Amino acid sequence: MSDSLPPPGEAAFERALYYERNGKSDAALAAYLQALEDAPDNLDIAFRTATALMRAGHLDEALSQLRRIVFIEPENVPARANLGNCQYLMGDLTTAEANFKEVLGLQPDNRNALYGLASVQLDLNKPEAAFAPAQKLVELLPQSAPVRTLFARSQSKDPQGSAAIASFRKALELDATHMPAITGLAELYLRRRRFAEAAVLAAQAHALEPQASLPLRTLADARMASGDLEGARDALSKALKACKSSERPELLLRFSALHRKAGDLDAALVDVFQAYQLAPRNANVLNTLGTCLAALKQGQMARQVLTAASRDEALAEGLKNQIAKAAADAEQTLAARATAANLEQSTSENLSDDEDDDSGVAEVTFEPQKTSRPESRPLPDDLALESDLGDELNSAAPNEEKPS
Repeated sequence: MSDSLPPPGEAAFERALYYERNGKSDAALAAYLQALEDAPDNLDIAFRTATALMRAGHLDEALSQLRRIVFIEPENVPARANLGNCQYLMGDLTTAEANFKEVLGLQPDNRNALYGLASVQLDLNKPEAAFAPAQKLVELLPQSAPVRTLFARSQSKDPQGSAAIASFRKALELDATHMPAITGLAELYLRRRRFAEAAVLAAQAHALEPQASLPLRTLADARMASGDLEGARDALSKALKACKSSERPELLLRFSALHRKAGDLDAALVDVFQAYQLAPRNANVLNTLGTCLAALKQGQMARQVLTAASRDEALAEGLKNQIAKAAADAEQTLAARATAANLEQSTSENLSDDEDDDSGVAEVTFEPQKTSRPESRPLPDDLALESDLGDELNSAAPNEEKPS
């Protein structure tokens, strides 16, 4: 019987692996951190710990560990691939792209790097560059719905659109509930002016994930494009309740466009001014604000806003005050209009009641008692977090590889 002690960190590392295999991610992360504290120079433990940190959303800590590993072992392919994943999730697309290319230079069939590189190129609005890595990934994983969806997105700028539609449909044949495929095909149909099909898919996506705002936004766009303004308003109202704070300006712009299309310029100005308060340097917000002011015959203010947008400049303080005053006046007009509408409805209902009582004899009818329904509850805030690239690939392409 040997009296030799186990290597530092081994016991905690084994516990971490056990917890991870049994789906206890929080306990696994705690054990990994303990193992790393016990054996800070063990790169295998450091890699596993960094992967667990990344999955838990602790991207800064994961980035630090992965950088250390790659600095010590520049050709450590799994660590460099996950470093690219981490940088991608943090929005550092240029550095992520370089790391994915470095991995593919060492290992051309690395699935993580192929998926990550194609994703980066798509986010940089370079679908043509994303096509080659996405196509290679399809050859390696033909039965993966996420991979087929990525390939479809790389084809979505094709003027014909038929190849992208076919790829999205193939993804849905593999997994009829894969949300990126459903929403991607819906948005493609929207661009192809196939509004009815886009609305059906967006409604399907909303049914699958009621807390997500993207399906509701697509549904609103499809309904507005087909002339169903009330339906679009309903979808946008639900989307505003479900969206993240960063998505509110874009949704308010859609509300402004809807009100402009309906001829309600006061409401359009109120909406776009709210968006401006949330994102004062956003070019889309400034362009929409300028367009709305022009429609309201505020030509001078409109020109100043559009000029600032073209020059990527902030609005002058005096101009902001003028626009705020115009928005406040528009809001007062809307409030007065709502009060008048409520008064008119109340008067109409009273007149109707008087007409019913003209006979002087109250008519009594007996009806079965109806069970009252609870009011529909608003959608909760969207608490969904972005997952790492490996989760996108599911079991077909795991996002961690243990270095040999």
